[in-house]
Amino acid sequence: MIRLKRRRSRFVKLNQSKIMLIENHFLSTLPDLAAFPDYAKESRNQDAVDLSPMYQSFEEGDWNKFIDQPFIDKQVRWVGKLEHMFHFYQKWKRPDYTVEPLTDGICMFKEDVIDLRKKVDSQISQLLLQDDWTPSPGTFDRGTQLPDMCGPVQDLFQSLGIIETASAYNRRNLSVANVFLHVAKETDSNWKQFFYDAKTTPKYTNTHIDPKENVIKAMIYLNDVSTDNGAFGYVHQSNRFKYDPLQNIFGRAVSTGSYCHNSAERKSVFALPSYLRVSHNFGRMALEGSELEAALDQNLEYVTSDEANIIVFDPGAGIHQGGICTKGTRLALQVLMK
Repeated sequence: MIRLKRRRSRFVKLNQSKIMLIENHFLSTLPDLAAFPDYAKESRNQDAVDLSPMYQSFEEGDWNKFIDQPFIDKQVRWVGKLEHMFHFYQKWKRPDYTVEPLTDGICMFKEDVIDLRKKVDSQISQLLLQDDWTPSPGTFDRGTQLPDMCGPVQDLFQSLGIIETASAYNRRNLSVANVFLHVAKETDSNWKQFFYDAKTTPKYTNTHIDPKENVIKAMIYLNDVSTDNGAFGYVHQSNRFKYDPLQNIFGRAVSTGSYCHNSAERKSVFALPSYLRVSHNFGRMALEGSELEAALDQNLEYVTSDEANIIVFDPGAGIHQGGICTKGTRLALQVLMK
């Protein structure tokens, strides 16, 4: 893992010829959600479908032709997200992977964050006192937005060269736009919200890729963090994984537009052909003993606080997981730069 030196003011660019997209990787084909064993009795589309017209209309940028498919329920929420993703990827340009130290999608810092912790101590105390509950999909068990912390975090990230590096990587000027305080405990259930009603909960549940690209995120640990209390994990170089264009936009649309958390929500997704029944929140599909589980065992690397307490990463391309406590509590600021 790569660390920037404190107060480093300029990024480094590597030789472009050495930075390649990765086509053959363990997630080259996203898993079919309807293959999840808990839902074996639920109806799904079993037809063989020729997807070549959809590939062609995607290449031509013709949304109306693209969406004119009998297996797509145009009224469901995730289809609106699909339209957004369709148009986004007509114009999107990949990050500059030559920008070091974000070449592999992640870099780390070991810094003094005591002042940040002091600024949010009262909010931490309030969140720790909250009773356990079952949050609705898309909601954390314990967390709060901290708009007043954007300035202090921006100043710290500016001094470390993070803002400059993130901007160069994303080819546009970025700044700290959101700071969210997340308190994770072993009684949490937010990480199980995709397939919320499932009983099967593999160890890589909630391993995912964020639905939106073109942003950079950071995690700031505010206490000692180990693999037991919510260490952040990332698959290095997964920011450069190349995906099938249809699976890419369907996976992003489903992950942001449906948590498939009950049979009614799954109905429109399971009506898709098997190749399109995918989500970028795929961690539940890493079943015990599966090839996907084995691949994540080998490639997902966790960052504990003895190594670093600030982790900067590409969330919209990189495979990551975090905030799952088996014992103890994790206190962290989640930072969005856009």
